[in-house]
Amino acid sequence: MNNLHNYGSLSPALTHVSDSVDENNDPLDSRPPAPSAQSTLEAILDHFRHYRSLDELELLRNPEYCTTIRDLIWINRIETTELRRNVQDLEDQLEHMQAHSERRLQRMEDQLSRMEKNIMFIGQGVSELKESMIRAVIHRSVLRPLVLKHILPAHIYIMIVIAIPRPFDVLMLLRGIASTVLLPASRGLN
Repeated sequence: MNNLHNYGSLSPALTHVSDSVDENNDPLDSRPPAPSAQSTLEAILDHFRHYRSLDELELLRNPEYCTTIRDLIWINRIETTELRRNVQDLEDQLEHMQAHSERRLQRMEDQLSRMEKNIMFIGQGVSELKESMIRAVIHRSVLRPLVLKHILPAHIYIMIVIAIPRPFDVLMLLRGIASTVLLPASRGLN
Protein backbone atom coordinates (compact mmCIF):
# COMPACT_ATOMS: atom_id res chain seq x y z
CA MET A 1 0.00 0.00 0.00
CA ASN A 2 1.99 2.93 -1.32
CA ASN A 3 0.26 6.30 -1.03
CA LEU A 4 3.36 8.45 -1.41
CA HIS A 5 2.23 9.52 -4.88
CA ASN A 6 -0.65 11.35 -3.17
CA TYR A 7 1.69 14.16 -2.13
CA GLY A 8 4.20 14.10 -4.99
CA SER A 9 7.88 13.23 -5.06
CA LEU A 10 8.86 15.19 -1.97
CA SER A 11 12.32 13.71 -1.61
CA PRO A 12 13.82 12.42 -4.87
CA ALA A 13 16.89 11.21 -2.96
CA LEU A 14 14.73 9.01 -0.75
CA THR A 15 12.15 7.78 -3.24
CA HIS A 16 14.68 7.56 -6.11
CA VAL A 17 12.21 8.98 -8.62
CA SER A 18 13.78 10.80 -11.57
CA ASP A 19 12.34 13.84 -13.28
CA SER A 20 11.92 11.92 -16.53
CA VAL A 21 10.67 8.49 -15.35
CA ASP A 22 8.05 7.30 -12.87
CA GLU A 23 8.45 4.71 -10.08
CA ASN A 24 8.41 1.88 -12.65
CA ASN A 25 11.08 3.64 -14.77
CA ASP A 26 8.47 4.40 -17.44
CA PRO A 27 8.88 7.75 -19.23
CA LEU A 28 6.69 10.55 -17.95
CA ASP A 29 4.60 12.44 -20.48
CA SER A 30 4.29 15.52 -18.31
CA ARG A 31 5.35 16.06 -14.74
CA PRO A 32 2.38 16.91 -12.46
CA PRO A 33 2.53 20.28 -10.76
CA ALA A 34 4.15 20.31 -7.33
CA PRO A 35 1.56 20.31 -4.55
CA SER A 36 1.34 23.15 -2.08
CA ALA A 37 2.70 22.72 1.44
CA GLN A 38 -0.84 22.67 2.83
CA SER A 39 -2.05 19.89 0.53
CA THR A 40 1.17 17.94 1.07
CA LEU A 41 0.77 18.06 4.84
CA GLU A 42 -2.89 17.06 4.62
CA ALA A 43 -1.99 14.10 2.41
CA ILE A 44 0.68 12.95 4.85
CA LEU A 45 -1.69 13.23 7.82
CA ASP A 46 -4.33 11.24 5.93
CA HIS A 47 -1.67 8.66 5.13
CA PHE A 48 -0.82 8.28 8.84
CA ARG A 49 -4.37 7.51 9.96
CA HIS A 50 -4.21 3.82 9.10
CA TYR A 51 -1.09 3.37 11.29
CA ARG A 52 -2.94 4.14 14.53
CA SER A 53 -3.84 0.52 15.14
CA LEU A 54 -0.22 -0.68 14.87
CA ASP A 55 2.29 -0.75 17.69
CA GLU A 56 5.72 0.87 17.52
CA LEU A 57 7.66 -2.23 16.50
CA GLU A 58 5.29 -2.93 13.63
CA LEU A 59 5.53 0.69 12.56
CA LEU A 60 9.33 0.63 12.60
CA ARG A 61 9.31 -2.56 10.50
CA ASN A 62 6.97 -0.94 7.98
CA PRO A 63 9.08 0.57 5.15
CA GLU A 64 6.28 2.82 3.98
CA TYR A 65 5.95 4.33 7.45
CA CYS A 66 9.70 4.88 7.69
CA THR A 67 9.78 6.45 4.24
CA THR A 68 6.96 8.78 5.23
CA ILE A 69 8.80 9.75 8.41
CA ARG A 70 11.92 10.47 6.36
CA ASP A 71 9.84 12.57 3.99
CA LEU A 72 8.44 14.53 6.90
CA ILE A 73 11.95 15.13 8.23
CA TRP A 74 13.04 16.17 4.74
CA ILE A 75 10.11 18.58 4.42
CA ASN A 76 10.93 20.04 7.83
CA ARG A 77 14.57 20.58 6.85
CA ILE A 78 13.60 22.22 3.56
CA GLU A 79 11.07 24.50 5.22
CA THR A 80 13.49 25.38 8.04
CA THR A 81 16.28 26.12 5.57
CA GLU A 82 13.96 28.27 3.48
CA LEU A 83 12.73 30.10 6.56
CA ARG A 84 16.28 30.79 7.71
CA ARG A 85 17.19 32.03 4.25
CA ASN A 86 14.19 34.36 4.19
CA VAL A 87 14.98 35.67 7.67
CA GLN A 88 18.61 36.27 6.64
CA ASP A 89 17.47 38.08 3.48
CA LEU A 90 15.18 40.29 5.54
CA GLU A 91 17.97 41.05 8.01
CA ASP A 92 20.34 41.93 5.15
CA GLN A 93 17.76 44.21 3.56
CA LEU A 94 17.06 45.88 6.90
CA GLU A 95 20.77 46.42 7.51
CA HIS A 96 21.20 47.86 4.01
CA MET A 97 18.23 50.21 4.47
CA GLN A 98 19.52 51.30 7.87
CA ALA A 99 22.99 52.05 6.50
CA HIS A 100 21.46 53.96 3.57
CA SER A 101 19.23 55.97 5.92
CA GLU A 102 22.18 56.80 8.19
CA ARG A 103 24.25 58.01 5.23
CA ARG A 104 21.38 60.12 3.95
CA LEU A 105 20.74 61.58 7.40
CA GLN A 106 24.44 62.44 7.72
CA ARG A 107 24.38 64.21 4.34
CA MET A 108 21.30 66.18 5.38
CA GLU A 109 22.94 67.16 8.68
CA ASP A 110 26.06 68.32 6.81
CA GLN A 111 23.94 70.41 4.43
CA LEU A 112 22.03 71.92 7.35
CA SER A 113 25.29 72.77 9.10
CA ARG A 114 26.63 74.48 5.97
CA MET A 115 23.39 76.43 5.58
CA GLU A 116 23.53 77.55 9.21
CA LYS A 117 27.12 78.75 8.74
CA ASN A 118 26.16 80.62 5.57
CA ILE A 119 23.19 82.26 7.29
CA MET A 120 25.37 83.29 10.25
CA PHE A 121 27.97 84.70 7.85
CA ILE A 122 25.35 86.68 5.93
CA GLY A 123 23.78 87.91 9.17
CA GLN A 124 27.15 89.04 10.47
CA GLY A 125 27.88 90.83 7.21
CA VAL A 126 24.52 92.58 7.27
CA SER A 127 25.05 93.63 10.88
CA GLU A 128 28.51 95.03 10.10
CA LEU A 129 27.15 96.82 7.06
CA LYS A 130 24.38 98.46 9.08
CA GLU A 131 26.86 99.54 11.76
CA SER A 132 29.22 101.02 9.18
CA MET A 133 26.36 102.89 7.53
CA ILE A 134 25.23 104.31 10.88
CA ARG A 135 28.81 105.35 11.71
CA ALA A 136 29.14 107.01 8.31
CA VAL A 137 25.95 108.99 8.88
CA ILE A 138 26.86 109.97 12.46
CA HIS A 139 30.43 110.96 11.62
CA ARG A 140 29.63 112.76 8.36
CA SER A 141 31.74 115.75 9.33
CA VAL A 142 34.89 113.70 8.79
CA LEU A 143 34.30 113.63 5.03
CA ARG A 144 33.79 116.60 2.76
CA PRO A 145 30.16 117.24 1.80
CA LEU A 146 31.03 117.15 -1.91
CA VAL A 147 32.47 113.62 -1.61
CA LEU A 148 29.39 112.41 0.29
CA LYS A 149 27.15 113.84 -2.39
CA HIS A 150 28.81 111.72 -5.05
CA ILE A 151 29.26 108.57 -2.92
CA LEU A 152 25.80 108.21 -1.38
CA PRO A 153 23.65 107.74 -4.48
CA ALA A 154 25.92 105.11 -6.02
CA HIS A 155 26.95 102.96 -3.07
CA ILE A 156 25.10 103.67 0.15
CA TYR A 157 21.68 103.22 -1.45
CA ILE A 158 22.59 99.70 -2.60
CA MET A 159 23.92 98.87 0.86
CA ILE A 160 20.74 100.18 2.45
CA VAL A 161 18.52 97.97 0.28
CA ILE A 162 20.64 94.90 1.03
CA ALA A 163 21.12 95.57 4.73
CA ILE A 164 17.61 96.73 5.65
CA PRO A 165 14.96 95.06 3.50
CA ARG A 166 11.98 96.58 5.37
CA PRO A 167 10.56 99.61 3.50
CA PHE A 168 9.91 101.60 6.68
CA ASP A 169 13.55 101.30 7.78
CA VAL A 170 14.81 102.21 4.32
CA LEU A 171 12.57 105.26 4.23
CA MET A 172 13.65 106.41 7.68
CA LEU A 173 17.33 105.97 6.86
CA LEU A 174 16.97 107.81 3.56
CA ARG A 175 15.23 110.68 5.35
CA GLY A 176 18.02 110.79 7.90
CA ILE A 177 20.68 110.85 5.21
CA ALA A 178 18.82 113.48 3.23
CA SER A 179 18.28 115.75 6.21
CA THR A 180 21.76 115.45 7.71
CA VAL A 181 24.04 115.04 4.72
CA LEU A 182 22.58 115.91 1.36
CA LEU A 183 20.75 119.10 2.28
CA PRO A 184 23.70 120.73 4.11
CA ALA A 185 26.00 119.68 1.28
CA SER A 186 23.76 121.24 -1.35
CA ARG A 187 23.50 124.43 0.71
CA GLY A 188 27.28 124.60 0.99
CA LEU A 189 27.68 124.28 -2.77
CA ASN A 190 25.19 127.02 -3.45
